[in-house]
Amino acid sequence: MTAELFYRTEDLRLEEVLGFYVETANDRAIVDRLKSRSPVILKGSRGVGKSFLLRVAEAELKSEFEGKRVLPVYITFARAGLIRQSADGFLPWMIAKISTGVRRAATAYGLSVSESSALSELIASKNGERLDEKVEADSEKFWETKGSVTGAASMPDSDTLREVIEDTCDELDVARIVLLDE
Repeated sequence: MTAELFYRTEDLRLEEVLGFYVETANDRAIVDRLKSRSPVILKGSRGVGKSFLLRVAEAELKSEFEGKRVLPVYITFARAGLIRQSADGFLPWMIAKISTGVRRAATAYGLSVSESSALSELIASKNGERLDEKVEADSEKFWETKGSVTGAASMPDSDTLREVIEDTCDELDVARIVLLDE
């Protein structure tokens, strides 16, 4: 019997993560903090397991969803290095990534985000395209095109996003949303 070797957490499906998790007291404390209401910053060298602990927290929150109604949203900011660091660069891209992640997670959990919801209104554009996906894609291709990011000026600020996430929790009957980002 040959065992599969996984080099990166991204190679694992969420359903597999808990099967590979070997809990230590320190890791348990970190995972519990990640699942809590408090903001957490994980700091460590490449390859020490930061992403894996984020995925463990996501998998545990998923298994507890029906009882606790806490929606985990895993977002990767791996492409952040490609984003132009300016007013129409990083912040609109980050807000687009978060809104896309929340919408996708809600859909994956069978939660219906209606067209009239605060989240849908936040990311709708005038021509019917999804603003969050457009800003995300244009931002990540900025280095190729050297042009401006279409729709970046229309993206809300972080305070508006926070309010929309609160409204989305109410609309979806979710206790809270936990953003797990790397």
